[in-house]
Amino acid sequence: TWGTALRVVEYRNMLQFPFRMKPFDHQMEEFLISRDACARGVFWEMGTGKTKLMIDTAAHLHLEGRINGLFVIAPNGVHRNWTVEEIPAHMPDSILGTCRSHWYSGSRHSSINHQRDMQRLFDHPKEGLACLSMSFDSLMTDHGRDAAKRFLTTRKCLYVVDEARRIKDPAAKRTKRILASSKFAEYRRILNGTPIANGPFDVYSQVMFLDPEFWDKNGIGSFVGFRTMFATFRPVKIAGGRTVSIVDSYKNLDILSKLLDKICTRVTKEDVLDLPPKLFSVRRFELTPQQDAV
Repeated sequence: TWGTALRVVEYRNMLQFPFRMKPFDHQMEEFLISRDACARGVFWEMGTGKTKLMIDTAAHLHLEGRINGLFVIAPNGVHRNWTVEEIPAHMPDSILGTCRSHWYSGSRHSSINHQRDMQRLFDHPKEGLACLSMSFDSLMTDHGRDAAKRFLTTRKCLYVVDEARRIKDPAAKRTKRILASSKFAEYRRILNGTPIANGPFDVYSQVMFLDPEFWDKNGIGSFVGFRTMFATFRPVKIAGGRTVSIVDSYKNLDILSKLLDKICTRVTKEDVLDLPPKLFSVRRFELTPQQDAV
């Protein structure tokens, strides 16, 4: 199954790792490949177990003494699920006993209880693992940005961006903020479904989060150069007599696929033979003040 005798030996050795829940074969294989990597993109379809892989990776890095913090950016509601559901379900018992987790609430950031919980997270002993999850929206606020920076700069972190397609636009403020914050974490991961669902341009800034020098090292450079490499354009006249260039077709996608293979893993449900028919997850959502008052 693993291709070489060496891989089989390594697999057997990893059975000593204190998994809270036994991984599926594709999770185990990727764990063996990427557990020590500084950067990795996980482009797995929904329901194939990306979150467990990340928690196992964080546990491994913590046991190795390389991190003492896990920082997760995710869509609103999903970020809460990380700390309320997923970490308790998958973090090994030996780490969970000395682990403190907190989900950042943008609407309650100024409350006494929330501030107290955040301070306890910041003060958590460096020997233990501290986990902070935050929504994309909260990170775009001044108080969220400050909390994220404090956490990232005072702990050695694995930084995970869940549903990373939300940073696909290099010009967006959200993308720029997340890319700027990535420099504070030695270990970085992005989680997503398919890498180029809406075209090859989606992956440029996502990969920049993982490795700011990746495109330069592979001879592509700027976003303009990336667009030229993977698309052809045609001029179109618009109102006012102006002419703009729009995408006519994509090209060199085989080259892009090979480049992504250097830093990413891709899994579809069709690739995974040992998954159950359905996997369910709980999604919690933070109510607005108006909704909460009803």
